[in-house]
Amino acid sequence: METIRYAWGRSSLGDFLAASSDRGLVLVEFASAGAADILSDRFQDAEIIEEPLFMSATVERLVELIEYPDVPSDLPVDMRGSEFELSV
Repeated sequence: METIRYAWGRSSLGDFLAASSDRGLVLVEFASAGAADILSDRFQDAEIIEEPLFMSATVERLVELIEYPDVPSDLPVDMRGSEFELSV
């Protein structure tokens, strides 16, 4: 069973949810705290675990990217989708 770890972040644009698999970031979505249902809906076959400590560096990096979008990103991303979606 896959594990998805998540944490909440806060930026000038609002609260956001960040989630990662063992391979990288799988979701960043602006949402209000408590909307973790987003994850269970999208990753139905995964174990969903809130882990703010584990995700702290990722959340800090995302806040920096939101505030300064011209800064290059070095965050690993776990791309998901059909072959067509991934090619686009």
